[in-house]
Amino acid sequence: LEEVTDTSLIEIDAAASQDEENDIVIEDVSGPTFKGKMMIIKDPGRLFVGTSIDKYDKSVRGKTVQEIIERYDGVAGVNAGGFVDENGKGDGSIPLGIVISQGQLKWGSKGGTYEIIGFDYENKFVIGKMTGQEALDMGIRDAVSFGPLLIVNGQVLEVKAT
Repeated sequence: LEEVTDTSLIEIDAAASQDEENDIVIEDVSGPTFKGKMMIIKDPGRLFVGTSIDKYDKSVRGKTVQEIIERYDGVAGVNAGGFVDENGKGDGSIPLGIVISQGQLKWGSKGGTYEIIGFDYENKFVIGKMTGQEALDMGIRDAVSFGPLLIVNGQVLEVKAT
């Protein structure tokens, strides 16, 4: 596959992943034009893509990040991927691109090509451009569409203006 993470280059520190006392750390981050929080999760096995609804339907309102966290009894969450928001109110529920949640293709097609970001069953972070079927065959357990891809395997990618 072109432009896909080579997971053989990734090593996971098993000892750091098992430090339950400090397995999630929240740090303040700031710069000249921004201020925010950074969440460091030492065990990538704790991460997954939660969905706002079980079956995507234009007539169903999408959920907020807080509502999705509560749905899964989660500790924290971040918004990922994009969604169709026809009325500009932030309540759309149809994803842009692909959604793979806990090993299940929830949105998108096996034949469609997507820029994805996610984790495989070995808890390795994977980014790349691939079809839905290639993602499933590669063992991607949780992913969303996200792009443009900027760096893959340490190589800067060319980003074309659209």
